[in-house]
Amino acid sequence: MADTIEITQLAHIAHAEVAFGDLTVFLGPQASGKSLVAQAWKLALDAAFVQSRLRLYGYAWDTPEDFLQLYFGRGYERVWQNTRFAMNGGEVTLQGLLAAYRGGTPRERVFYIPAQRVLSLVYGYGWPLPFKGFEVAVPFVLTQYSEEIRRYLDEEFPGEDEVIFPVERRLPKSLREQLSQSVYPGVILKAERALRKRLVLEVQGSRTRLPIPSWTAGQREFTPLLLGLYWLLPLGRSPKRGYEWVVIEEPEMGLHPRAIEGVLQAVLHLLHRGYRVILTTHSETVVECIWLIQRLREASPEQSQKALAGYLQIPRVHLDMVAEILQKEVRVYFFRRPEEKVTVVDISSLDAWDTNPDVAEWGGLTTSTERASHLLARALAGNL
Repeated sequence: MADTIEITQLAHIAHAEVAFGDLTVFLGPQASGKSLVAQAWKLALDAAFVQSRLRLYGYAWDTPEDFLQLYFGRGYERVWQNTRFAMNGGEVTLQGLLAAYRGGTPRERVFYIPAQRVLSLVYGYGWPLPFKGFEVAVPFVLTQYSEEIRRYLDEEFPGEDEVIFPVERRLPKSLREQLSQSVYPGVILKAERALRKRLVLEVQGSRTRLPIPSWTAGQREFTPLLLGLYWLLPLGRSPKRGYEWVVIEEPEMGLHPRAIEGVLQAVLHLLHRGYRVILTTHSETVVECIWLIQRLREASPEQSQKALAGYLQIPRVHLDMVAEILQKEVRVYFFRRPEEKVTVVDISSLDAWDTNPDVAEWGGLTTSTERASHLLARALAGNL
C-alpha cells in the first residue's frame, strides 16, 4: 500500500492529495505551499522526535499554537485551523500529534534539507550554527539540519586544516568530478580552525583562501547541501543512515543547469541506497530529468539505461543503479495557485500532449518558452 496524505484547509492550501512514490516531486511557484506540505509530512511521521528534540534544547509550549510556531516558524501559529489531515487513510489530529512523545529518544524517519540551508552558516565565517544558535521560532527543519551538519563536521573533520571537498571516496567518483567542474572549479573546500571555525575555499595552486562572503551564490547555497549528502551517503559497509525519507527543498538554488544535473545524480544515489526522496522545486532542469525518466520507460531497458546514464554523465559501470532507478515509482504534483487558495494536481505523466494544461505545460514551466515562440513567429510574419 502506497503512503498517502490528504490535507484540507492547512494555511492557504485548500486541498492536497498525495500518493508518494520512491521519488516524489512537488512543483510550483514560490509561496505555493510545497514546503508546508513537506513539513507537515515530516511532522506526521516524526512528531515524537520533534518534541523530544525541542525539549532537549529547553523549549516548552503551553498551547498548540505555541508548538506550531516552534515547528513551522514564527507567524505560523494559526496554520492549523479547521484542518483535516489524513495519512494512509487514517485521521491525524493536532492533539494526537502533540501527545506523540512518551519519553526516551524516538527515531527520526525523515531527514530534511530545507531551502533556507544557507542560513545555517554563520555569516562571514561559514560554520553551521548549533540548534540553540537560532532565534526562537525559526522553522524546526532548519535548526535541526544545522545542528546535524555541525555535529557531522566536528566528528568527521576534527583537524585544524582539513579538506572537505573533494575527498576521495566521500562521494562516487563521477559525482565528485561533476561537482568539481560545475560548483567548485579551481578551488578546494576546507575546514579551518586556527582562530575560529570557518569554511573557506582555497584557490588551487596558491595559498589564497576565500571566506564565505567571497564565494559565488551557488557555492554558498550548495555547500550545506553537500554536507547533507555526505551524511546521507556514509562510507563503509552501511549503505545508508536510519532514515526512511529524505526531503530536499529547491536543490537548484543558485546553481547552473550542469550543477543541477550533478545534484540529480546524487538523488539517484540516494534512491539506490534505499531512501525515498521528496524534492520541492520550480526548476525546469529538474522536471526535464523526471520527464526523461518517465518517457524512457517506453524504450528498451538497455537503451533507456544508456540514455539516462548519458544525460546525467553516469559511467556505464553504474548501469545497474540506473536500471534500478528506472523501475522506481516517480510522482509529480503541481501546487496550483490561481488566486489565494492552492490545490494540488497530479501531473506525474508530464505528457506534453495531455489535454490538461497543468500536465502538458509541466505546471507552467514551459509556458514562457511557448509564449516566446508564439510571439516570435507572429513578429516574423508581421502579425503583431
